[in-house]
Amino acid sequence: RYLREVLADLEEYVDEIVILDDGSTDNTIGLCKSFNKTFVETLGVSLFKTNERLARETLYKMTIERNPDWILAIDADEVFEDRFKQEVREMVGQPFTWYSFHWYSFNWYHFWTPDSYSRISKSSTKGLRRLFRYCPKKYFSFTSGHHCGSTPEWVRFNEMGKETDIRVKHLGFIRKEDRLARIQLNKDVGSLEYAKKLEHLEKLFENGKLKLTKWEE
Repeated sequence: RYLREVLADLEEYVDEIVILDDGSTDNTIGLCKSFNKTFVETLGVSLFKTNERLARETLYKMTIERNPDWILAIDADEVFEDRFKQEVREMVGQPFTWYSFHWYSFNWYHFWTPDSYSRISKSSTKGLRRLFRYCPKKYFSFTSGHHCGSTPEWVRFNEMGKETDIRVKHLGFIRKEDRLARIQLNKDVGSLEYAKKLEHLEKLFENGKLKLTKWEE
């Protein structure tokens, strides 16, 4: 849905973009390869719906083969606010010492229309650690089950990091068909509580009772 926008944005400030195609049947691979900084592999099957952990670990292995200094874990429906482009080089440019930051966290905003978002609570999408230093000696296992997270477990539990107030736009709720598909996927994988929460939000949105705030850069 938003892949072209996401890749165009990333190309402005990252060195390389590593992509694992999750069994797409459209022109996703061709679109990805049309960007100069992309490295794309495909498994030919969809792992995300059946084994998200394996999909995340496979992508991580692909990424570390590029010998990165820092890794930014971003999905195909997520875009950083503009100020990130100006600040990210300073964030990752620090020398590696025993007291260096190993990660940075950001705040997620879920968009329900192209220009408006909803935050049910300030803590619900606060402090997601998506930019982290590649540490070869750290074991890169991911949490088991669906919703295993976009980063290895060590990033989640490491205390050598910094929270920021930089915002990320999550666009995956804008289209109704995408929201309904997300609800069904969570039912299929057994995440019934999360599916129930999404159904509640959908009902609020349909009834005009979901509080929306207009996005401003």
